Amino acid sequence: MTPTLIPLFIPLFIPVVLTALHSAARTLRWLARQVWRLADAWRLRREAQATYLALRSLDNRVLRDLAIDRSELLSIALAPVGGERLRGHA
Repeated sequence: MTPTLIPLFIPLFIPVVLTALHSAARTLRWLARQVWRLADAWRLRREAQATYLALRSLDNRVLRDLAIDRSELLSIALAPVGGERLRGHA
């Protein structure tokens, strides 16, 4: 190529470069969403674990006063994570 033809080809590469940048930005947005989703899941799991440990430390009398059976502790702790409280009795 001669130096005089190079400026003619530059406009041809601009759409290619813009498409590549758009694709890279879309990939980075997807990656950021995945990182936030994992961070949220980790935070919810830690909160559920803390709730379970706090409930487990209560004695049976206090749990009975709260109308909670010891068999329900895990179910109650996991409820904010998306689980539903499962009652041991109807």
